[in-house]
Amino acid sequence: MTDRLLKDGFHESDFPGSGNGYPDGRAYFGLADEGKTIALDYASRGGYDGGVVEIRIPKADFEQHFSKYVGSHNGVPGVEVAIPNTVFNKLNQYPRSLVGQ
Repeated sequence: MTDRLLKDGFHESDFPGSGNGYPDGRAYFGLADEGKTIALDYASRGGYDGGVVEIRIPKADFEQHFSKYVGSHNGVPGVEVAIPNTVFNKLNQYPRSLVGQ
């Protein structure tokens, strides 16, 4: 899935909000260094393909379009962004790469 996300972006059909691995219809991202550590940890677990997609969003754009989706992970505030599939068209406007490349 990572290769497809890099090439084609995020699609609502991959995060349908049903009984699959993404039951709430959101794509989850880590924010800043702590969030990157969390994302790398999840990618290393079974059931994931090991790749972590990095999306570079200018700060002003992030604040305007995505800051309302920032939350906590395991009690650590401000390290996770849960972006609903309904705004993937906006998310896909920004460059994607693999973490570390």
